[in-house]
Amino acid sequence: MTKSNNIVTIRILQDIGVRYAADYARQLGIASPLQEDLTLALGSSAVTPLELASALCGPGQRRHPHYPDLYYKVQDRDGKILESIDPADFPAGAQAGQRLVERPRTRAISAETSYLITNLMESVIHSGTGAGAKALGRPAAGKTGTTNELRGRLVCRRRTANCWP
Repeated sequence: MTKSNNIVTIRILQDIGVRYAADYARQLGIASPLQEDLTLALGSSAVTPLELASALCGPGQRRHPHYPDLYYKVQDRDGKILESIDPADFPAGAQAGQRLVERPRTRAISAETSYLITNLMESVIHSGTGAGAKALGRPAAGKTGTTNELRGRLVCRRRTANCWP
C-alpha cells in the first residue's frame, strides 16, 4: 500500500477472497455496488467521495462506519455555543438552550485491525505515494489514488477527510 503496488494488492485480494473483501468494505460504510472480481483491488468500482472518505477515516476515528461531521459547532451572533460535537465546549455541561450532539459509536472492526489499517495508511504519507501530504505539517494517514481521468486524489487526515481535484 505504501508504494501503491497493484500486484501485491491483487495477490492479497486473491488470498482473502473477493467476497470477503467486498463484505468488509460494506462493514466500513461502502454502500455502492462493488465489482466482485479481482479488479476490485484496482478500484474498479465507483463509490462516492463521501463513502470513500468515511471508510478510510473510520480506522483513525475508531468508529465504523465513520460519517464525517458536517459541522462542529453552532454559535449565535454573540458567540454563545448552541450546539457542539465537542464536550470541551461545555465544561460544566450543556446549559439551557445548548446541546451536545453525540453520535453513537459502533465497532465494525477490532481495535487491532483499526491500528493496522491506520499504520498502513500512515506509511503512505511517511514514505510512500502520499509523501506530499507531509507539507500539511499535521499527523496524517491516507490512501492515494486517481480517478479514471487521472485528476482526483484523496488523502485522509486523522480528524477530517479532504478530496482535491
